[in-house]
Amino acid sequence: QTHRGNLIGAEAFARQEREPNFAGNKPTLVDLPPPFDPNRYPAATSDIVALMVLEHQVHMHNFLTRLNYEATMQLQAYGHCNYIKSPLEAFLRYLLFTEEAPLTAPVRGSDEFAKAFEAAGPRDPQGRSLRQLDLKTRLFKYPCSFLIHSESFQALPAELKARIYQRLWSILSGEDSGPTWQRLTAADRKAIREILISTQPDLPSYWKL
Repeated sequence: QTHRGNLIGAEAFARQEREPNFAGNKPTLVDLPPPFDPNRYPAATSDIVALMVLEHQVHMHNFLTRLNYEATMQLQAYGHCNYIKSPLEAFLRYLLFTEEAPLTAPVRGSDEFAKAFEAAGPRDPQGRSLRQLDLKTRLFKYPCSFLIHSESFQALPAELKARIYQRLWSILSGEDSGPTWQRLTAADRKAIREILISTQPDLPSYWKL
């Protein structure tokens, strides 16, 4: 899987396209060459999978912070959050990975990180979790962010969460099958819906009918 790590600017990106051995097109280093001494550090390697997960976490928490802030302002000013549609839809697109760049080759990081990360999340009766990694064609096996289980999500105003759950249900049930959500296969929607029903404690009752 080629990448643009440590590349800065359009010129570097263009050179990567022209030259097969430039920067992100080079094979991944297994060991750091001399004179770098890794013994002073907790680990001698980086972890591409951990970094990809971290990038997702940071961006998702930014979304959650923005939604919380805007909904709180609207509730205080108007007594409702009817004007939050645009950031809400952007949040849902990110939550469901509809704009995720597909992997063109498998990626592999630390087995220790992957095992610990996957073990941390709640699972449904079939053993499925939103923390399960794919790493072949996409980051996660089930394209719905595990951060829907986070304290940041749970701290959103109740009216906003009700709107999120309603829109999420309409997407995952197939009621909204518009072009924005076409990357979600029927199998994806069904699996995510079933996982959430088993692991998200405050879902509205209509999810379980």
